Amino acid sequence: MDFNKERHDNALRRLLVAVILLALAASCISCTSPGYEKFTLREGISHFSFEYPENYEERLVRTESEYTDVKFQHYLSGDFISGDDRTDSLLGVSISEEGRLDIWASAEIALEWTVSYLREAYEDFQVLKRSEININGVKGEMLVCSYTPTEAPEDYDPFWWGPSLLLRRHVYFDYDGFIWEIWMVSHENRAEADEPVWEHLIGTFRILD
Repeated sequence: MDFNKERHDNALRRLLVAVILLALAASCISCTSPGYEKFTLREGISHFSFEYPENYEERLVRTESEYTDVKFQHYLSGDFISGDDRTDSLLGVSISEEGRLDIWASAEIALEWTVSYLREAYEDFQVLKRSEININGVKGEMLVCSYTPTEAPEDYDPFWWGPSLLLRRHVYFDYDGFIWEIWMVSHENRAEADEPVWEHLIGTFRILD
């Protein structure tokens, strides 16, 4: 038996297996989960990606506003029809310049401001959950709350669907000199069904820098 040839063949097999595994891993990086689409930002401010349901439509993409501290906004919505009722679910990402305004001095302050604003604006406002969370290796805080808008706003508000209970989910974190907010708003009839969508959004969010 030629032991040298056998060792050479075994080494070649191990190398081939390693190459195949690396190729599979590389291909999975770009894979998108069934039933979802991927949004990726690779220009301008910090780069990131996340997955959202394929039946959602883009509502707004704004890279910067000269009037606010917002550097990027991306809204997507899903429309759902049940009987005579039509409801939307909204999700998105907002990125704001850290420290430009007092209320955006940090992610923690921004979250506290959100709670204070909603509590003052809506009589039935409730904080349902607050907890620490890890987003792609970055520590943040998650807020889940509910309230009922009773009056239509004077200006356009993507969260206005009439006087009905809404569930809002938020994650705030600081990264690279910006305050990041990942959020989702659900009509009460969609709140439970949207939970897997929210978990998938959070679970697939990746900072690419």
